[in-house]
Amino acid sequence: MQAEIWDKYKDNPKFALLIFGRDEDWDKVEPFKLQNKYTFAMLPDKGKKFTAFTPNR
Repeated sequence: MQAEIWDKYKDNPKFALLIFGRDEDWDKVEPFKLQNKYTFAMLPDKGKKFTAFTPNR
């Protein structure tokens, strides 16, 4: 996702990438982001407050 999407479109003012750590807290999201060297924003969604509105995969 980093190279295929974020690096390609991050400077486009019409593009937004929303990443939520589904039912996770900062203690899981931040290490995951660092371990994978992601530079895009990731937010925890403990309690699935935001991802409750998305389809399950």
